[in-house]
Amino acid sequence: PWLRIVVEGVVIVGSILLAFGIEAVWEDRGEAQRREVLLQALSSDMLVAGAELERVAAFHTAGHEAAAALLDLGSRAPLSEESALLVDSLVGLTFGNTASYDAPLGAVDGLVGSGDLTLLTDPLLALELTAFPALVAGLDREQQLIHAVSLDYSDYLGSRGIDMSHLTGSDSVPWGTSRTRAYAMVDDA
Repeated sequence: PWLRIVVEGVVIVGSILLAFGIEAVWEDRGEAQRREVLLQALSSDMLVAGAELERVAAFHTAGHEAAAALLDLGSRAPLSEESALLVDSLVGLTFGNTASYDAPLGAVDGLVGSGDLTLLTDPLLALELTAFPALVAGLDREQQLIHAVSLDYSDYLGSRGIDMSHLTGSDSVPWGTSRTRAYAMVDDA
């Protein structure tokens, strides 16, 4: 009877160990699948965020170039009404609507909100991802500041008798041939 009890005990212990082993394999497999889905979502979000950053950077680069061109125009000989559309276009690019950086934060917020950063094997990646929402919030504050400055500038121009409410910040001139007399202000500068 002792042999039978020992064999049954070994079978029971072996079955329990086998069950734990199978469960561990399934948990590892599930964690690997969750990690893969998370990394794909993060990769997708970061690709969109990078493209969005390039779009906004190009917009602001055009605005800086337009501001430099305006300063250059103002430093030359007196401007005429013939330069009005050029000046309006440059003013529109410089102080028109601002580009908004709208980074996708779904995967990052989901990961950080869950608190399960153990899915990431790279501690530096975890650190960068937890800092990313703060960077986006900082950019949002900068965008609000730029928008406020743009409104103040528009109000200033209005006080000088120059209506800039139709400026959109695009490369084209959406307002036809109307004159804003912005060229006179640039000439005065």
